[in-house]
Amino acid sequence: MVKGLSPAEHKAMLLSVGPRRGIRPLSPVEVGSLFKKAEDAGASLQELAEGVHLDGTSMVSRFLRLLELNPEIQHIIDWGESGSTIAFSAASELSRLDVEEQARACNAVLEDQLTSGEVKQLVQLRLRSKRPLEECIASVIRMRPLVERRHLLIGAVVAKDVQARLATMAQVDRDHLLRGVLSDVLAPLSDYSARLGGERFTISGSEAVAKRLASGPTDFENMVTQALAAKLKSMPST
Repeated sequence: MVKGLSPAEHKAMLLSVGPRRGIRPLSPVEVGSLFKKAEDAGASLQELAEGVHLDGTSMVSRFLRLLELNPEIQHIIDWGESGSTIAFSAASELSRLDVEEQARACNAVLEDQLTSGEVKQLVQLRLRSKRPLEECIASVIRMRPLVERRHLLIGAVVAKDVQARLATMAQVDRDHLLRGVLSDVLAPLSDYSARLGGERFTISGSEAVAKRLASGPTDFENMVTQALAAKLKSMPST
Protein backbone atom coordinates (compact mmCIF):
# COMPACT_ATOMS: atom_id res chain seq x y z
CA MET A 1 0.00 0.00 0.00
CA VAL A 2 0.98 3.63 -0.49
CA LYS A 3 0.47 6.01 2.40
CA GLY A 4 -2.60 8.20 2.00
CA LEU A 5 -4.18 6.19 -0.84
CA SER A 6 -7.11 3.79 -0.76
CA PRO A 7 -6.67 0.23 -2.07
CA ALA A 8 -8.68 1.18 -5.18
CA GLU A 9 -6.50 4.25 -5.85
CA HIS A 10 -3.32 2.22 -5.39
CA LYS A 11 -4.57 -0.47 -7.77
CA ALA A 12 -5.49 2.13 -10.40
CA MET A 13 -1.99 3.60 -10.18
CA LEU A 14 -0.37 0.19 -10.55
CA LEU A 15 -2.47 -0.47 -13.65
CA SER A 16 -1.56 2.92 -15.13
CA VAL A 17 2.15 3.42 -14.42
CA GLY A 18 4.94 1.73 -16.34
CA PRO A 19 4.96 -0.03 -19.73
CA ARG A 20 1.61 -1.70 -20.33
CA ARG A 21 -0.69 -2.93 -23.04
CA GLY A 22 -4.34 -2.01 -23.15
CA ILE A 23 -6.27 0.78 -21.50
CA ARG A 24 -4.83 2.53 -18.45
CA PRO A 25 -7.54 3.57 -15.98
CA LEU A 26 -5.85 6.88 -15.09
CA SER A 27 -4.43 9.72 -17.17
CA PRO A 28 -0.89 10.96 -16.39
CA VAL A 29 -2.30 14.02 -14.59
CA GLU A 30 -4.59 11.80 -12.49
CA VAL A 31 -1.55 9.71 -11.56
CA GLY A 32 0.27 12.92 -10.61
CA SER A 33 -2.67 13.97 -8.44
CA LEU A 34 -2.58 10.67 -6.54
CA PHE A 35 1.18 10.96 -6.09
CA LYS A 36 0.60 14.43 -4.65
CA LYS A 37 -2.14 13.13 -2.36
CA ALA A 38 0.22 10.46 -1.01
CA GLU A 39 3.08 12.95 -0.69
CA ASP A 40 0.83 15.29 1.30
CA ALA A 41 0.03 12.35 3.57
CA GLY A 42 3.72 11.98 4.36
CA ALA A 43 5.00 9.50 1.75
CA SER A 44 8.52 10.15 0.44
CA LEU A 45 9.39 10.12 -3.25
CA GLN A 46 11.24 6.84 -2.71
CA GLU A 47 8.20 5.28 -1.04
CA LEU A 48 6.03 6.46 -3.93
CA ALA A 49 8.39 4.94 -6.49
CA GLU A 50 8.54 1.64 -4.63
CA GLY A 51 4.76 1.61 -4.24
CA VAL A 52 4.25 1.46 -8.01
CA HIS A 53 7.39 -0.54 -8.81
CA LEU A 54 9.39 2.27 -10.41
CA ASP A 55 13.18 2.27 -10.40
CA GLY A 56 14.18 5.52 -8.72
CA THR A 57 12.23 8.71 -8.11
CA SER A 58 12.79 10.60 -11.38
CA MET A 59 9.57 9.34 -12.96
CA VAL A 60 7.57 10.25 -9.86
CA SER A 61 8.94 13.79 -10.11
CA ARG A 62 7.88 13.96 -13.77
CA PHE A 63 4.32 13.02 -12.83
CA LEU A 64 4.27 15.65 -10.08
CA ARG A 65 5.53 18.31 -12.51
CA LEU A 66 2.41 17.79 -14.63
CA LEU A 67 0.42 19.44 -11.83
CA GLU A 68 2.40 22.63 -12.45
CA LEU A 69 1.14 22.83 -16.03
CA ASN A 70 -1.42 25.43 -17.04
CA PRO A 71 -4.80 24.08 -15.82
CA GLU A 72 -6.25 24.85 -19.25
CA ILE A 73 -4.17 22.10 -20.86
CA GLN A 74 -3.99 19.44 -18.15
CA HIS A 75 -6.98 17.49 -19.50
CA ILE A 76 -5.21 17.14 -22.87
CA ILE A 77 -2.26 15.18 -21.41
CA ASP A 78 -2.37 11.45 -22.15
CA TRP A 79 -0.01 8.52 -22.43
CA GLY A 80 0.40 9.00 -26.17
CA GLU A 81 -0.53 11.27 -29.07
CA SER A 82 -3.99 10.95 -30.60
CA GLY A 83 -4.61 14.22 -32.42
CA SER A 84 -6.41 15.79 -29.46
CA THR A 85 -3.88 14.79 -26.80
CA ILE A 86 -0.29 15.53 -25.90
CA ALA A 87 1.93 12.64 -24.85
CA PHE A 88 3.24 12.43 -21.31
CA SER A 89 6.85 12.86 -22.43
CA ALA A 90 5.98 15.97 -24.45
CA ALA A 91 3.97 17.44 -21.58
CA SER A 92 6.93 17.01 -19.28
CA GLU A 93 8.96 19.13 -21.70
CA LEU A 94 6.25 21.80 -21.90
CA SER A 95 6.35 22.20 -18.12
CA ARG A 96 9.72 23.94 -18.57
CA LEU A 97 7.97 26.89 -20.25
CA ASP A 98 6.09 29.54 -18.33
CA VAL A 99 2.37 28.96 -17.81
CA GLU A 100 1.20 31.43 -20.48
CA GLU A 101 3.52 29.97 -23.12
CA GLN A 102 2.45 26.43 -22.27
CA ALA A 103 -1.08 27.09 -23.56
CA ARG A 104 0.18 28.68 -26.78
CA ALA A 105 2.67 25.85 -27.35
CA CYS A 106 -0.07 23.32 -26.67
CA ASN A 107 -2.20 24.79 -29.47
CA ALA A 108 0.74 24.47 -31.86
CA VAL A 109 1.36 20.86 -30.80
CA LEU A 110 -2.21 19.91 -31.65
CA GLU A 111 -2.68 22.04 -34.78
CA ASP A 112 0.67 21.08 -36.31
CA GLN A 113 0.77 17.59 -34.79
CA LEU A 114 4.23 18.02 -33.28
CA THR A 115 5.88 14.83 -32.11
CA SER A 116 7.41 14.48 -28.66
CA GLY A 117 10.84 14.92 -30.24
CA GLU A 118 9.72 18.13 -31.94
CA VAL A 119 8.26 19.43 -28.66
CA LYS A 120 11.58 18.81 -26.94
CA GLN A 121 13.33 20.61 -29.78
CA LEU A 122 10.86 23.51 -29.53
CA VAL A 123 11.35 23.95 -25.78
CA GLN A 124 15.12 23.77 -26.05
CA LEU A 125 15.12 26.34 -28.86
CA ARG A 126 12.88 28.70 -26.89
CA LEU A 127 14.94 28.48 -23.68
CA ARG A 128 18.35 28.70 -25.34
CA SER A 129 17.70 31.28 -28.05
CA LYS A 130 15.21 33.47 -26.12
CA ARG A 131 13.45 34.04 -29.45
CA PRO A 132 9.65 34.50 -29.37
CA LEU A 133 7.77 31.24 -29.01
CA GLU A 134 6.00 31.62 -32.37
CA GLU A 135 9.34 31.98 -34.16
CA CYS A 136 10.60 28.82 -32.47
CA ILE A 137 7.47 26.93 -33.51
CA ALA A 138 7.91 28.07 -37.12
CA SER A 139 11.57 27.02 -37.06
CA VAL A 140 10.73 23.51 -35.88
CA ILE A 141 8.01 23.09 -38.51
CA ARG A 142 10.31 24.30 -41.31
CA MET A 143 12.63 21.39 -40.56
CA ARG A 144 9.95 18.91 -41.60
CA PRO A 145 9.95 17.35 -45.06
CA LEU A 146 6.13 17.48 -45.01
CA VAL A 147 3.80 19.70 -43.00
CA GLU A 148 0.49 18.27 -41.79
CA ARG A 149 -1.88 20.66 -40.07
CA ARG A 150 -5.01 19.88 -38.07
CA HIS A 151 -7.85 22.19 -37.16
CA LEU A 152 -8.31 22.85 -33.46
CA LEU A 153 -11.37 23.99 -31.55
CA ILE A 154 -11.15 24.76 -27.83
CA GLY A 155 -14.45 25.40 -26.09
CA ALA A 156 -15.68 26.04 -22.58
CA VAL A 157 -18.25 24.06 -20.61
CA VAL A 158 -20.51 26.98 -19.79
CA ALA A 159 -22.68 25.54 -17.00
CA LYS A 160 -21.38 25.37 -13.43
CA ASP A 161 -23.48 22.32 -12.52
CA VAL A 162 -22.07 20.41 -15.49
CA GLN A 163 -18.54 21.48 -14.52
CA ALA A 164 -19.12 20.21 -10.99
CA ARG A 165 -20.30 16.82 -12.24
CA LEU A 166 -17.42 16.49 -14.70
CA ALA A 167 -14.92 17.26 -11.93
CA THR A 168 -15.95 14.05 -10.16
CA MET A 169 -15.36 11.87 -13.22
CA ALA A 170 -12.21 10.12 -14.39
CA GLN A 171 -10.64 11.36 -17.63
CA VAL A 172 -11.53 8.18 -19.51
CA ASP A 173 -15.21 8.57 -18.54
CA ARG A 174 -15.31 12.25 -19.52
CA ASP A 175 -13.83 11.43 -22.93
CA HIS A 176 -16.38 8.66 -23.47
CA LEU A 177 -19.14 11.12 -22.62
CA LEU A 178 -17.85 13.72 -25.11
CA ARG A 179 -17.49 11.13 -27.87
CA GLY A 180 -21.15 10.27 -27.40
CA VAL A 181 -22.12 13.92 -27.81
CA LEU A 182 -19.92 14.52 -30.85
CA SER A 183 -21.02 11.33 -32.59
CA ASP A 184 -24.46 12.93 -32.86
CA VAL A 185 -23.19 16.38 -33.86
CA LEU A 186 -20.53 15.37 -36.39
CA ALA A 187 -21.95 12.16 -37.87
CA PRO A 188 -21.03 10.66 -40.28
CA LEU A 189 -17.59 12.32 -40.01
CA SER A 190 -15.01 10.37 -38.03
CA ASP A 191 -11.68 12.07 -38.79
CA TYR A 192 -11.40 13.80 -35.43
CA SER A 193 -10.47 13.20 -31.82
CA ALA A 194 -11.59 15.03 -28.70
CA ARG A 195 -10.79 15.51 -25.04
CA LEU A 196 -13.03 16.73 -22.22
CA GLY A 197 -11.78 18.41 -19.05
CA GLY A 198 -13.76 19.69 -16.12
CA GLU A 199 -14.26 23.15 -17.62
CA ARG A 200 -13.31 22.92 -21.30
CA PHE A 201 -13.16 20.59 -24.28
CA THR A 202 -10.81 20.23 -27.24
CA ILE A 203 -11.60 18.92 -30.72
CA SER A 204 -8.90 18.25 -33.32
CA GLY A 205 -9.96 17.26 -36.81
CA SER A 206 -9.68 17.43 -40.56
CA GLU A 207 -10.75 20.20 -42.93
CA ALA A 208 -14.14 18.54 -43.29
CA VAL A 209 -14.64 18.53 -39.52
CA ALA A 210 -13.63 22.19 -39.30
CA LYS A 211 -16.16 23.11 -42.01
CA ARG A 212 -18.92 21.19 -40.22
CA LEU A 213 -18.18 22.96 -36.96
CA ALA A 214 -18.06 26.34 -38.71
CA SER A 215 -21.39 25.74 -40.43
CA GLY A 216 -23.15 24.62 -37.26
CA PRO A 217 -24.77 26.64 -34.48
CA THR A 218 -23.08 29.92 -33.64
CA ASP A 219 -23.11 29.04 -29.94
CA PHE A 220 -21.32 25.71 -30.23
CA GLU A 221 -20.12 25.80 -26.60
CA ASN A 222 -23.67 26.12 -25.31
CA MET A 223 -24.87 23.33 -27.59
CA VAL A 224 -22.14 20.95 -26.36
CA THR A 225 -22.80 21.92 -22.73
CA GLN A 226 -26.52 21.24 -23.10
CA ALA A 227 -25.84 17.88 -24.75
CA LEU A 228 -23.42 16.96 -21.95
CA ALA A 229 -26.01 17.96 -19.36
CA ALA A 230 -28.65 15.79 -21.02
CA LYS A 231 -26.39 12.74 -21.06
CA LEU A 232 -25.27 13.34 -17.48
CA LYS A 233 -28.90 13.55 -16.38
CA SER A 234 -29.47 10.02 -17.65
CA MET A 235 -26.42 8.70 -15.78
CA PRO A 236 -26.45 7.75 -12.07
CA SER A 237 -24.60 10.15 -9.78
CA THR A 238 -21.44 8.78 -8.13
